[in-house]
Amino acid sequence: MTSWIGYKLHVIADTRHEIQVAVSLTRASASEVKELKRMASGLMERDPALAERCSEFSADRGRDQRPTTSSSA
Repeated sequence: MTSWIGYKLHVIADTRHEIQVAVSLTRASASEVKELKRMASGLMERDPALAERCSEFSADRGRDQRPTTSSSA
């Protein structure tokens, strides 16, 4: 695995088919919660049918907080 100091890679994937459906690269100082919301809303606009089929959402432990989980439901 390659790492880039100072950057974060964000990925939304269809884990059933192992396909990336949204990818973003940000500075390490960028808010992960804001980027998650931006990527999710972009996916809903770009492919509403795919977004409607989403039955589960998982993220690393740092995203398990009330503002993130309540807004993504």
